[in-house]
Amino acid sequence: MTPGLPDSKPWSHWADSSPGRLTGCVNDANFVADLGLRYSLDAVSDDRSLQRLFESQNNDVQQELEAQIRYEGQQWDGSLDTPGYLDVQQEYPPSTYATPPSSIIDGDIHDDLPAIPGPPLQAPNHLSKEQHYQAAAEHGREKERAKIYETLKTVWLPEREAPEKRWSHLVRAIKLDSVDGVNLLLDLGMDVNQRCENNLPLCLAAKHGRDRIVETLLERGAEIEKRSDYGSTALLSAAGAGHVSTIALLLNRKANTEARSTSPFHMGYTPLMRAVKSGHMRAIQVLVEGRACVATQSDAGESLLHVALQDGRKEIIEEVFRLKPPIGIADRNGNTELHVAATQGLVDASRRLVGQMRSLVRTANHKQEIPLHCAVIAGRRELVKLLLSEGASVEWPDKNGKTPLHLAVEAEYQEIVRLLLNANASPCTVDRDGKAPIHYAVDLSNKDIVQLLAENMPEDRNEETPLHYAVKSLNVEIVRVLLLHKAKANCKDRAGKVPLEYVMELPLSEEETAIHLIQEFLRSHEKGQSFTRKYGFPALSQAAREGRVPVLQTFCQHDPGLANEIPPADSGFEPPLHEAIKMGHSKSTEMLCRLPDIDKNILDHEGNTPLHQAIKNRRASPGLLAMLIRYGADKDRPHATTGLPPLHFAVQLQSLNEVKELLTAKADPEKRIEGEQCSCCKDDERHADMDSHCVLQAIPVQNRTHDYPLIKQALSQAILRSDRPRSVSAHGNTKRTKRSLYRIGPHIYIAA
Repeated sequence: MTPGLPDSKPWSHWADSSPGRLTGCVNDANFVADLGLRYSLDAVSDDRSLQRLFESQNNDVQQELEAQIRYEGQQWDGSLDTPGYLDVQQEYPPSTYATPPSSIIDGDIHDDLPAIPGPPLQAPNHLSKEQHYQAAAEHGREKERAKIYETLKTVWLPEREAPEKRWSHLVRAIKLDSVDGVNLLLDLGMDVNQRCENNLPLCLAAKHGRDRIVETLLERGAEIEKRSDYGSTALLSAAGAGHVSTIALLLNRKANTEARSTSPFHMGYTPLMRAVKSGHMRAIQVLVEGRACVATQSDAGESLLHVALQDGRKEIIEEVFRLKPPIGIADRNGNTELHVAATQGLVDASRRLVGQMRSLVRTANHKQEIPLHCAVIAGRRELVKLLLSEGASVEWPDKNGKTPLHLAVEAEYQEIVRLLLNANASPCTVDRDGKAPIHYAVDLSNKDIVQLLAENMPEDRNEETPLHYAVKSLNVEIVRVLLLHKAKANCKDRAGKVPLEYVMELPLSEEETAIHLIQEFLRSHEKGQSFTRKYGFPALSQAAREGRVPVLQTFCQHDPGLANEIPPADSGFEPPLHEAIKMGHSKSTEMLCRLPDIDKNILDHEGNTPLHQAIKNRRASPGLLAMLIRYGADKDRPHATTGLPPLHFAVQLQSLNEVKELLTAKADPEKRIEGEQCSCCKDDERHADMDSHCVLQAIPVQNRTHDYPLIKQALSQAILRSDRPRSVSAHGNTKRTKRSLYRIGPHIYIAA
C-alpha cells in the first residue's frame, strides 16, 4: 500500500484501466502524483514509525471516499435510467476506488465518461440529465483532487531538503505547465522568487509561454521586474522567445517596456530589441502597441535598426523601417547603420539608408573604415557599385592604410577589383606595411588579378616590390607576368637585395625552379645589354663562384657574351671566369673557356688576367693554369698593375710548379719589364729593365723559400736553351755576350 494515498493499487493500474479518461489537465495530475509518491516513499524508507501514520491516514481517506461513493452512487443509479446512460454503465461500471492522481486533470469538464461521482448538484430544472451528470462528475473530481492535494502536503516533509535544492521540482512543474504543481510547491514553502537554474520562476514561465503559471506566480507575489542571473526580466524573456500572449499579459500587469538586459550577449537590450533580434514580428508589433520606445539604444550604442540589420531578416528590417527610428546613429565602434548593412551585404537596405542620409557613405568608423570597405569585404559587387555611384571615396585608407582595393585583392574578388580599377582606384597606393595591392596578389599567386594590376606598378620605396614577392614565392608565372609588364627588377628591398639575388640564393634542391625563374629574367633581356645593370646583380658571377654549371649554361645559352661582363667594383664579384678559377671549379672554368666569344684574358678589378688568377690561387685550382693556356690564354699578357707577365708573377710568388708549366708552354723568361736590372744583367750589358731572372734575384734572402734554387735552375736552363739576342752595350755597339756557366752539384747556373 502506498502511504498517504486513497488506494493500494499501483499507479500503472490506473493508467491501464482508465484509458482516455479525464483529458483536460494531465500535466498537473502527473506532476502532483509523481511528487507525492517520491516523497512519501522516501519518508517511509527513512522512518518506519511514519509507516503506521501514513497507513492510518490512508485508511481514513479510503473509508471516507468509499462511503461517499456508495451514497452518491445510489442517488445516480435511480435517476439516470436512460438507455444511453445504461450503455455507459455497462461499458464503464462504477469503480470502488477513487480516481488516481495520475489521471486527474485540471479543467476537464467535457469528459462524457463516468468517474467517481461527487455529491449531487442543485442544478436548475431546465438542465438536461447529461449536464447534471457532467457537473456532478466535475464536482467529484475537484473534491477528490483537494483531498489528494491535502494528503500530499501532509506526507511531504519539506524539512528533509534544503529550500535552494527544491528548485528542480518547480522547474519541472513550470515546464509541464502544471499550475497545481506550482501551487503545491509554493504552499510547501518554496519562495516564489526562488532562483531556478540561474533563472527565476516568473522568467522561466514567461520564456516558455506558460501564461497560466505566469498569472499564478504574479498573484502569489512574484516580482515582475526582478532579474534572473541571465540579466532578464519576465518581459525580456517573453520578448526574446516571441510569446505574444505572455507579452500581452505582462504588459497588462504594467511590466516595464524599457527594462534593459544585463546579459553580456544582449547588454542593454530592451524587450523590443530582444524581439527584433529574435525575429518575432508579432511580438514587435505588440510591444510597439504597448508603447515600447523605438529610439532606444543598447549599451553598445546599437539602435533598433542596427539590431535588425545584424541578422538580415528582410521582413524584420522592413518592419523596423516602418517604425521610423532615427538614422545616422553610430555604435561604440563608430559603425553606422550603413556600415552594418554593408557588412551584411544588404543592397536594398543600403539603398534605402543612402536615400535617407547620403552622408553615411563618407562616414568612417573607429577603424577608419567607410561602408565601402565593409561592402568589399562582404563581396557584394552590386553594393560596391551602389556606394561608388553615391560618392564613396575609392582611395579612402583605413587605420592600416588599406584602401578598398587592398581588401578586394586580399579577398581575391576579381570582379570587384576590376570595378574599383574602373573607378580609378590606384594599384600603387601602399599601406602601412609598404605593400601595394599587387603585392597581395603576388602573395596569393593570383595571376588574373596580377594581370589587372600590373600595368600600374607601385613606385619603389626601398621596400619589397611585387617582383620580390613573386620570386620569394617561387611563382614562375607571376614573375613572367610582372616582367612582361616591365616590372622594375633592379630595385632593392630593405635587405639591400634585388629580386634576382633571391633567385641565386635558392639551394641546390630548388635549382630547377631557379633555372625557370632565370629563364623568365632572360626572356626580358636583350642581347648586348648589360644584364648586371638591368637586374642589379651579377648573377652569372655568383653561379661561377658556386660552381653551378647548369645555371651557367642557362645564362650562356641565352647570350654567351654575358660571360664577359665585369661586375661593379663594389659588388664583391669578379668576372665569371675569375670567380670559377678562384674557387677551383675546373668544370665551370672549362665550360666558360669553351665559349667561343669569351675573353680568356679578361682582367679582374686588381688587374689580374685569368692566368695570374690561377697562379695566385694555385692551391685552390691545380691544373687550371695548363687548361687556360690550352684554351688560348695569353701566357705573356702582363698584369695590369704590376706589369708582371704570368711567368714573372709565378717567379715572384716562388711557385715552382706554375713556373715549370709556363716554361713548358714557352713563356718567355727573358721578357723585359720595367724595373731595376740584377747585377748579372748589368755585367752582361743586357737590355735595360728586368726579366724573370731579375725578378727572382730581387727577392730578399730572408723571403726565399726552398723552391728558390729550383726556380733559378729552371730559369737558367730555359734561358740557356733560348736563342739570346745581342745586347746593346753602353757604347751602342752590338755584341754577343759570352755566357759563363757554373755547376753546383747537379744544377747548372748562369755565372754572374
